[in-house]
Amino acid sequence: MHGHRTEPPAPGSPAHQAQRDVLLELVVDPPAAGDPVRELPARLGHDADLIAAAIAELAAVGLVTRRADAVFATAAALRFEALGLVRA
Repeated sequence: MHGHRTEPPAPGSPAHQAQRDVLLELVVDPPAAGDPVRELPARLGHDADLIAAAIAELAAVGLVTRRADAVFATAAALRFEALGLVRA
């Protein structure tokens, strides 16, 4: 029925935490040039493969976009945060 949607990772799993951390990093005080993908693993404390998978999953559901070596929150993700719906 909704084949284009991806299932969220199980709460508390490493994938869940990585997606949450990436999204929070991108929507709270986002830099105009985006966040360099290579810096996110060290900054967020996850391995590079987990961060890459998180970015891919968040992109698949329209919350982030990647341009070259930078990742950005989408307008939808930024609006969600601006409405006060994102909590750390």
